[in-house]
Amino acid sequence: MPSNPGGIFQSNSGSMAGGMQAAVGNHNKQAMSTEVSSISNVPTQAEVIDLLLQIEQIIRNADLPEAAKGKATKYIEAAKVEAEEADPDKQLISKNLERVTKSLEEIDKTVDTSKRIFGKVIPSLIKVASWLGTAAGSLLSTLS
Repeated sequence: MPSNPGGIFQSNSGSMAGGMQAAVGNHNKQAMSTEVSSISNVPTQAEVIDLLLQIEQIIRNADLPEAAKGKATKYIEAAKVEAEEADPDKQLISKNLERVTKSLEEIDKTVDTSKRIFGKVIPSLIKVASWLGTAAGSLLSTLS
């Protein structure tokens, strides 16, 4: 070890997140802080279930033909049921939400402007997509 008047030797190596750190010497204290990045914007599972409930209510309350609402609510209900599982299948949730978005886009093409619904659910769907992570791949493409 080289001559070090402070008695501290530090090394960083490896590819671990945050690196490996060591302090050698008398009465040394070392603190490591972790940054919370944009991950803090990711909703919890309970928040996702609430968002799905909100989307379902928007669809149910929309002034749309019952057949069109029924198709979209069927998919959102399936996504909600899966989200409530202890270990939810995020791929399955994403697929159901893709079907919801496609149904709502089709509905928006056939109704007048005042009844369009797709734009109302996009913000909630984007939040849910952040929770889905990589499973949200093709869902995100339908939202943009």
